[in-house]
Amino acid sequence: MRPETREPPTAPETAPSRMEPATARGQAKTLAERTRRPVTEPSPNGSPAPLPDAIFELLAPIVSAGATPVLTGIDIARLCVGAPLSDGATIAVLVPGAREPARNVTVCIDATTAVHVTVRAPDRTPAHGHAPRQAAGSDIPPAIWADLAASLSTAGAVGLDASGRVLDPFGGVADLRAGVLRSVLPPDRIVRSSPDGVLALATEVAPTGLEPVGELRRAAGRDAGNVLDADRGAWRRHLDALLVGRFADVALQFLLDVKVLPFLVPEVCAMVDFHLSSPVHHKDSWDHTKQVIVKAAPIPAVRWAALMHDTGKVWTRSVNKQGKVHFFRHEDLSAVLYEGVAGRFRIDDANRDRVSYIIRNHTRVNLYDKTWTDSAIRRLLRETEGHFDDLLAFSRADYTTKREWRAAEVRRGLDELERRIAEIRDEDARVPPLPKGFGTVLMERFAMRPGPQIGVIVRWLEERIGAGDIAPGQQAIAYCEFLVARRPDLVAT
Repeated sequence: MRPETREPPTAPETAPSRMEPATARGQAKTLAERTRRPVTEPSPNGSPAPLPDAIFELLAPIVSAGATPVLTGIDIARLCVGAPLSDGATIAVLVPGAREPARNVTVCIDATTAVHVTVRAPDRTPAHGHAPRQAAGSDIPPAIWADLAASLSTAGAVGLDASGRVLDPFGGVADLRAGVLRSVLPPDRIVRSSPDGVLALATEVAPTGLEPVGELRRAAGRDAGNVLDADRGAWRRHLDALLVGRFADVALQFLLDVKVLPFLVPEVCAMVDFHLSSPVHHKDSWDHTKQVIVKAAPIPAVRWAALMHDTGKVWTRSVNKQGKVHFFRHEDLSAVLYEGVAGRFRIDDANRDRVSYIIRNHTRVNLYDKTWTDSAIRRLLRETEGHFDDLLAFSRADYTTKREWRAAEVRRGLDELERRIAEIRDEDARVPPLPKGFGTVLMERFAMRPGPQIGVIVRWLEERIGAGDIAPGQQAIAYCEFLVARRPDLVAT
């Protein structure tokens, strides 16, 4: 665990720092001038990250209208310590005095990076008790300060104003650099004033990997049972957000350490240290589960399946006479256990069935080898209709071997299967150039017998269609008339 840092004071505020332009250090320029600039001074923890041009373009009309917008959120704080905006980043643009309702915008930074932006008035209220009072003499506008103070963590309470100044009233930038998560309010107030407070903290750990400081852990552990008073809808919202985070494993371990996770998913917690009770060696199911979650595509259904896919092993383990361990039908039992979890979390039927299917069939794709015929692959597609892409996404994560040659072998197999699936889908999607049953039509119309001559005619017509002499997809009579007009010799009896 990373060392804790001292509690930052809330009064007086920490002095706001100022961003420097990338090309003319020391000369402040406004966002309205659309100058690319780093968002913080050079840090020993990483190079400054620039604010993307696409964000400047979003802010330009706001600034031109005379408003002074402030960007805020954990991803803005990460920008301040040198981490560029990543795909899926979420930021808020606070516009003092705005009367329009909040609007959500997706901003494409580049071909692979999209950022979710909420443009709104600074009107947030504290979700976990009263916010701290603004220090006397602060030059942060009161509405902006109140909105920042409503943040759960100090890292989330960092803002960036139109002059390039970093607003950091609670020391969030320093906490990010130290790699720790600290709350704006006293931890006891967060935990005791809101039954889902610990879950909310975990959802801030998941995208950042920040380690909650000791006082947060102690407060969360003392009142872990309070989570039972939280709305089940809140359970699901927080777990959905947590599971798709880049550091979902760190967040789940935090919930386990503070004894909250057993109240939510005891089926998952049963895997912790389960391997130690085995008379023969097998892998640590809990460690494997965490690895699969963070390797899997950040799709809620796939991540839920990753969380639950091996839970059935706890009750299906057996050891044969040769000392080999088995978990027969653990997939089926894991799916049954998930159905209970889905009810507990008020997950709707469609998502419950989707995740349950992935869990029950999660080993099927990994059975593939290069000797499979196209017919076998088509059969797999038919039997997994509507679910194959989920199964493939899961299979790309469900191997955690430390042997690189084996990992490379698995990746090659899955890549080959994906390529063959794409080819088969492309082939099946093509419109047949000739209507179905055209050979039978030829035999009936021209009194021909079955034989190689039918194939000769069909191939000639397909060549003419390919050359553009006649359009595909017409009725059989059109091709018969074309045949008689161009090559009557082919149908002469």
